[in-house]
Amino acid sequence: VDGGWLRKEGYSGQILQFVLFHLPVEADPTEVCNLSGLGGEKAEFSAVRWAPLDEAVAGVWEAKAPAYRYLQERAQSIIESFLSKDA
Repeated sequence: VDGGWLRKEGYSGQILQFVLFHLPVEADPTEVCNLSGLGGEKAEFSAVRWAPLDEAVAGVWEAKAPAYRYLQERAQSIIESFLSKDA
């Protein structure tokens, strides 16, 4: 609600929580992602694909962009460290 207390406190209506995972054996994310909706709920998304974090951050809705930029800043070194061990 514009002008409501949530907006005044800096909230946009959702809490975003991020998880990093590595799935090296599956090039096609449709094989591991069920987009059909759960418990009879309508599906929220119709497609899924892997993308570099930079691309995901660049394409996110502007209201959520600060959270994704924060993720990007914090996750990059974690991802690089993990992948260097995998090489």
